[in-house]
Amino acid sequence: MENFLNIGNTSVKNFNKLHNDVFIKMENENPTGSIKDRSVWYMVKDILDSSKTENKSVHFVIASSGNAGISLAYLCKVLNHKCTIFVSKDIEDPKYRILKKLEAQVIKCSGETSTLPGGWVYESLKFYNELGSINKHYIDQFDNKLNIEAHYASTAPEIFSYFKKQSKPLDYIFLGIGSGGTAVGIQKYINEHNYPTKVIVCDPIGGIIYDSYYGHDAEYVDHNIEAISDSFIPNNVDNLNQFYEVIRMSDSIVYDGRTQLLKDALVLSGDVASFVYASMIEYIKSHNLKDKTMLLLNTEEGFR
Repeated sequence: MENFLNIGNTSVKNFNKLHNDVFIKMENENPTGSIKDRSVWYMVKDILDSSKTENKSVHFVIASSGNAGISLAYLCKVLNHKCTIFVSKDIEDPKYRILKKLEAQVIKCSGETSTLPGGWVYESLKFYNELGSINKHYIDQFDNKLNIEAHYASTAPEIFSYFKKQSKPLDYIFLGIGSGGTAVGIQKYINEHNYPTKVIVCDPIGGIIYDSYYGHDAEYVDHNIEAISDSFIPNNVDNLNQFYEVIRMSDSIVYDGRTQLLKDALVLSGDVASFVYASMIEYIKSHNLKDKTMLLLNTEEGFR
């Protein structure tokens, strides 16, 4: 990662929970406070490195629940480019205010389903296609090999390098799936290095990942965990069965997860990490796990 952007190389905290060794990677330490800085920088850098954009201002367009949009807005502010961010009408207010402070053009969409008319993904593509022949680029975080590559090349090596230095095995990684880049990039790294680490995907009730994984008919019902489990399976996730297991929990556990993680590790977590942590605790209890080593990612700062 570029040093001047200070992306990556985030710290790890460690604590004990229910007779297991738990680690949390502090992705909130990235410049804009989320893990999305890694993947968005990979995607933007690839575009800017091409000869087509040399010495030209670029207009970037993205659909985002907030964090990827904030990462893009930050990069555009630093590198003097323009961006338009399409978000849900229900975007959390702190994320919206950060986007506005970064001087991004932000368009709230009214649709309930992101990929249908009125939805943020649909409307972002419509807007992009109508921009004309200006120097424009659409950041498709849901279908982009560079999103996966960012986590394969940076997040995963950082994780396993840490555990190698600690002379510890890593038994489990718990995470959610949003654009799919983090989960697939880490799983790809695990597969290629033949690590025994099991990736457990945590899905809120209402999301379609759990049912899709087990081959059931899946119907999306809106839930309250932004940034994971949208109404579609991202193209980045070409095979859900690559993951060891998918578990499903109520979105209401996010509140217990936030309180518990603050108590256990003095970490102020965002909704995703709070949900994943509470799901992990339930998994430990239901499987009677002891003396295992597990990791989750604090994917965004808790102030959001």
